[in-house]
Amino acid sequence: MKDFVAAFDALMPGDLYLDRAAVFLAEEAIAADQPELIVDRLELLRGIASDASKSTDEATRRLAIRLRMCLADATGEWIELVRAVRQYPWPIVAWVRARYARYVALAGDGAGAEEHYLDAIEYASTKEMFDEAATWLYALRSVRIMYERFEADQQHPVAQALRPHAKPSNLPGSPHTAELALQSMLNGKEPHEALQRAERWRWQAVVRADLTDEMRAVRAIGTLQERQGDQQAAIISYVRTGAGETAEASASRLPEQPAHIDIQLLKTESRRRASAYMAAAKAADLLDDEEAKSWISQALDEITVSETMTWRVQAMPYLGAFKVIAAMSELLSTDESERVLDHIDPRIERPPNVALRTDPEMAQILLSLASSRPRAVPMLARAIVADQRMAEVILSRPEVLKAHRDELAAELNPNAPSNVYASLAIIEAGADPAATLAFARAEVDLALGLRLSEPGTFNGYATADRAAIFASVLDQETRNQFARTTLERALDETQLMFSRWNDLLGLLIIADFIDRETQAAVLPKIMEIARGERNGAPAVLFVNEPELPALALRCAVRLSPDADQWVEIEQAGIAYLRGADEKPHWEVFKSLAQLPLEASRLDLRQCAVSTVPALRALAAFRWAKDPAVLPHDQAARLACDSDHHVRSGLAYALRSADAAVTPETQAVMETLSMDVRRSIRILPL
Repeated sequence: MKDFVAAFDALMPGDLYLDRAAVFLAEEAIAADQPELIVDRLELLRGIASDASKSTDEATRRLAIRLRMCLADATGEWIELVRAVRQYPWPIVAWVRARYARYVALAGDGAGAEEHYLDAIEYASTKEMFDEAATWLYALRSVRIMYERFEADQQHPVAQALRPHAKPSNLPGSPHTAELALQSMLNGKEPHEALQRAERWRWQAVVRADLTDEMRAVRAIGTLQERQGDQQAAIISYVRTGAGETAEASASRLPEQPAHIDIQLLKTESRRRASAYMAAAKAADLLDDEEAKSWISQALDEITVSETMTWRVQAMPYLGAFKVIAAMSELLSTDESERVLDHIDPRIERPPNVALRTDPEMAQILLSLASSRPRAVPMLARAIVADQRMAEVILSRPEVLKAHRDELAAELNPNAPSNVYASLAIIEAGADPAATLAFARAEVDLALGLRLSEPGTFNGYATADRAAIFASVLDQETRNQFARTTLERALDETQLMFSRWNDLLGLLIIADFIDRETQAAVLPKIMEIARGERNGAPAVLFVNEPELPALALRCAVRLSPDADQWVEIEQAGIAYLRGADEKPHWEVFKSLAQLPLEASRLDLRQCAVSTVPALRALAAFRWAKDPAVLPHDQAARLACDSDHHVRSGLAYALRSADAAVTPETQAVMETLSMDVRRSIRILPL
């Protein structure tokens, strides 16, 4: 496109085919969502359109109409064009109406888009343009889906009734364009050719006002851009189609380099606007601080303007804006923090069983601001009592609870006898558990009770982790009994895998609170699970079952193993790393990182250059504790590792209280303080 723009700018008035070149430039600019290419040459293109409209040649006058529609797309001056073509032949009027319908659909006016597509369909049907009418019927259906006007689908049967009577469309393009593009995508041998064909498909769909095919073509382009590793371009494509979750997924795969999510992606139409916020929130860690602050400013304006919106589609940008604020909350200024807290405050209390879609983000924001804004701490306590989802998010950050133990306990103690999350928060904060004991006893007794099941049925249980927290404040015998019971259930291969995993998680939580005798009795059985010897369970279709061995290893290191058992744990962890997917690798890393250095038999120099990121992270973690285990040059390379988990683990280890303080570790901390990820940059500080 850049080459063609340069060639077009080099043309002179009177050059042969200037009008065709202008139409090509304008239509490609609109198809690529780059109207600035038209705006920058507006007067020139208007002059070309005016000259072409006066031609005696019908094909040239048709080029003028095509160019004027593109100018209207770029400037928004559609009303003038619609009025100007009233006396034109009806096929032209129908085409202009359809293009106008596409424009207003993408501008956020669903009702207007429906009206103009219906007009275009009426004009087309009158002139027996049945192929175009059928195409616009599907576009009308897409508009209604886009704006959630769910009615009986009358467009599909009518379109199918028209197709047998249709003649090939006279609009620009070919009936085989989409087929050729999809065939190239499926082939996969010529990725650049596939991308070119998909872009041709997009151009045709835009020119024909085929909104349905336009969205398909743009998504196809996004898929091809991802295949070629161009994640930022793919994000733009997905945002354009309103595919927020797909844009988020693409943003999560951005390379480890500074990212740029153009704030100009914030369009008027709700789905596209929400998708832009979602992509920016997911890429927040890689955005430059100044760019992130621009997104924050825009998001703050969004939540102020959209707070009264109740219609789901209208509310989507509001939800996306909250995601941005939650992801970038460490960059909020004092005034912005107060503004956000003012917005959250009246939304904490609500009637029972009422949840807000922004609850997880509100909890994340309160957690982030608790250290800098004193009023956020009592709001945390209120959120814990008010809503389960907010409470679960807050309870996942026990370090924040511990940092504000006394203030949270004072707020939560009155609610502890009747609110499970208030009691859990008091215990997790390390406060005096007296107010929670009665509740804790009832919860643990319920968890330890007999589990009844009928033949041929399987019941899932997911309360052991919560009960373990309650058991930790009860007497020693109860804690030991809880550990033995959860172990017995975790070993039971007749139970669902998720139930077994949750019981094992409960054992992990209580492991630090049981006596040495119980730990010694439990550890051999846990190692059986860690070695994969107890991995059976009833099959559940279409469910990604959790894996027990990685969690069992984490549990094993908490059970006071002796020297020989440490060696066995390390061997089991390394064996598991060779065969498991990457996700459980980090569970194994957490286990191996706790091994005493003297008990390890790993060659950390080999780990530092391993293809397994978890092993590189392990080498980095141990170097932070003892710089003698690795040469400095290897440690310096780990500080620039391609996997952000490795760098993050190293930054966390260097910040811990037992980290070594040497010139070498200081140099690595300096490197990490300039990391591309904000979350890593601020860790060593």
